[in-house]
Amino acid sequence: MHGVPGPTARVVCYDFYGEPNPAIFTRNGNFAVAAILTAEVHPVRIAFGGAIPTQGIQPVGHTLVVGLPLRICNTQLIRTMRVINATNGSNGVLNITPEYEIGE
Repeated sequence: MHGVPGPTARVVCYDFYGEPNPAIFTRNGNFAVAAILTAEVHPVRIAFGGAIPTQGIQPVGHTLVVGLPLRICNTQLIRTMRVINATNGSNGVLNITPEYEIGE
């Protein structure tokens, strides 16, 4: 981690896609410059840039396996992130820790 961490948030991922609340990534009017994401309970699928993550035979998005963190260092990726559980009927949990510029 190179920035200042914000509070970790817990986001439940269901059978329909969603976008994490932007307030998770905002502190004192500043948007996060990076974020650490970790799937818990069940895998989570994540997509960026307006893509809608899906499940099934030809899924769309990147699979976050349980317990393996991913660090995103791109504000646009964070802003356009959408999530869904990777397996129908198996809700996943995404723990998200935002990072802010030092001094913000």
